[in-house]
Amino acid sequence: MAAAHFDVLAISARLTVVGLSPAADDDFIVGYEIPRISAIHRAVTTFRPSGPIAVLDVGFLNGRVPYVLRLLDREGRMSVTSTERDEDTVRNVMPAAERLLPGHRVVTLDLTDAPRPGAPRYDAVILGEVLEHISAEHLPAVFRVVAGLLEDDGVLIVTTPNLHGLVYRVRHALGADFLHDPLAHPQMGLPHVNLLSARLLTDLGKAAGLSPAAVEFHDFTSGPRARRSRAVALLQHVRSRTLSRALPQTGDDLLVVLRRGGPTPAPSAVFGRLDVSIRDSLAAARAAAGLR
Repeated sequence: MAAAHFDVLAISARLTVVGLSPAADDDFIVGYEIPRISAIHRAVTTFRPSGPIAVLDVGFLNGRVPYVLRLLDREGRMSVTSTERDEDTVRNVMPAAERLLPGHRVVTLDLTDAPRPGAPRYDAVILGEVLEHISAEHLPAVFRVVAGLLEDDGVLIVTTPNLHGLVYRVRHALGADFLHDPLAHPQMGLPHVNLLSARLLTDLGKAAGLSPAAVEFHDFTSGPRARRSRAVALLQHVRSRTLSRALPQTGDDLLVVLRRGGPTPAPSAVFGRLDVSIRDSLAAARAAAGLR
């Protein structure tokens, strides 16, 4: 544990040196960003345990994800390509990409257009904090596009806020919005206009021919708050040893791994039907999340 914490602090220091971790964002970087990217790295290397790994990270944004992945990739197995939505954005981010990661490729990718014939395929595609910015009607197309970019036995790694997370559920019960107004953002496109559950993600993957390989529940979102407040840190400590163990699906954040190749189970058939009991719906949700 101490070694892992030291790694987080060392990575944070590197991010500060290169200008990717302003002092005002320290809690966010240490409590949320680095643990999340570390979990992505672990998932990729777990499902691709040997040999080189061609990775596509959807959305370069500020470059933290490919930069931290390179720091964590001590064996030099990963070659990471990033995407942006249009050629103008690619030109805008290339100076930062070349400064931070010499030789790093940033390519255009429209997640709703089918891959062009002969387009590169990847061992792993990362959709890190992307899907919550996309309107729900576009998600089936997004998953079909990503499935077409994966090599056989390639994996899709998704991180996103958890629809069934405790914080979001409490806010909802109190009448507070947990989604944003659908107004365009200069970097993100839309803000958080969509929340997904493990079952929704695995069903979207199944419909695109991807098999669920792993579902993890995390509390990345609570990390920055816990670093800023002793009371929140204590509550988070208690939660991690009680509710999170009894009901892991109440975690703030999801990490889902979907794999191309092999038999793909059929999507769930009980949701949205009023003639199905709550017990059967819960059982299907737990099965989709690997919590049988």
